[in-house]
Amino acid sequence: MKSPGFSKAFRLAGVCLGFFLVAGTVHAEDLNLKVQLIWGTNDRPGADSKDKPVDPALSKKLSSVFKWKYYYEVSSKEFKVPSRGSRKVTVSAKCEVVVKELEGPQVEVQVFGEGKHVKTVTSKLTKEETLTIAGDDKKECAWFIYFQQF
Repeated sequence: MKSPGFSKAFRLAGVCLGFFLVAGTVHAEDLNLKVQLIWGTNDRPGADSKDKPVDPALSKKLSSVFKWKYYYEVSSKEFKVPSRGSRKVTVSAKCEVVVKELEGPQVEVQVFGEGKHVKTVTSKLTKEETLTIAGDDKKECAWFIYFQQF
């Protein structure tokens, strides 16, 4: 003789398991990112320069932390990182990044300059929080790789 309570409990467990399996797959989303390669300097560019000034709000944000007067966008790209996956992006002829989505709202970014590993950074990256990776360059200048999620 079967107990009616056992049958209902078994069906309820099956429904709950199905719900959690579906909910787990719905949660996974690709990261939509924009990356900008930015040049920081105290010198104005020459008349023949192709670099354009960064957005005034971004320039203000960078200059509140860093010492340079001028910030110029060298390149900009939008791309997707698969959920819990990684993506290699060529930012310029000399710069590549590999972005890997980690658990939580975190990413790991590997930076390569002229084919050589420069640094690896792990940081929180959300729609509200951006990520800036920086390094010194010749002539008292600096480069910045600026990530934002959209």
